[in-house]
Amino acid sequence: MKSWNLSVSELPTATQVFAFAVFFVPGYLSLNIASFLVEGKTLSMRWDEKIIVSYVWSLLIFLVSFSSLKIALTPESVTSSLTTAPLIVLLGATIGFGIIAALVYYIGRVMLHKGPAFGRAVSYRLGLRRMVDWLSEFQTGSTTEFFLNLIWQNRTKDSLIVETNSGRFFKGNLGSLSVEPTLDILLVRPSDMRALQELVKGEWTDLEEWSVLIPQGNIRTIEAIPSEEDDSEQAETGNSNKD
Repeated sequence: MKSWNLSVSELPTATQVFAFAVFFVPGYLSLNIASFLVEGKTLSMRWDEKIIVSYVWSLLIFLVSFSSLKIALTPESVTSSLTTAPLIVLLGATIGFGIIAALVYYIGRVMLHKGPAFGRAVSYRLGLRRMVDWLSEFQTGSTTEFFLNLIWQNRTKDSLIVETNSGRFFKGNLGSLSVEPTLDILLVRPSDMRALQELVKGEWTDLEEWSVLIPQGNIRTIEAIPSEEDDSEQAETGNSNKD
């Protein structure tokens, strides 16, 4: 049977453990700088993802910093070279790479937002209108996001029925929604004269609340129905036409 016992020489030294911890810091700070510049908040990732991405970003920072100082990148050099000059270079590289990451992220967001319209205009000029119209029928991203954005565009005509994970049903108009970092829905009163409603024992009951916030983790299903005000307006229009 194979023995899995490790000798003392195979265990990481204190220097290697310390270097492993120090190596994480520049990348983590740099990515938080980028996130704060673009989003106005710290990096929103799971901790395991933060660790992996921070180490990769730290590798770039240390490579650039140590290469400029002509220092070999080893666990020993990471700890022994933390003197004034290398620290100043690391700090500058951390801030610089944070700004670069922010610019790349911002440009990427702008391209994703403006790119389709620009590509469509160019394709029309090249005579590819039919192909572009066919491709535009396909939606990218989350179906839930597309559905809620469609409801938002028609929020004065449609109402929502949202079922929570606890089995409660709420009916109202879409007052606000967020997609990133979480999908949250704010239901509001359709009008001053009509209240939010909850399904209680098979009947819709008026609520005293003006709005209800339903976070992502509590949403089971979302249904869109024609607004009752829209139905009443159509009925009144039909009656006036008959008269």
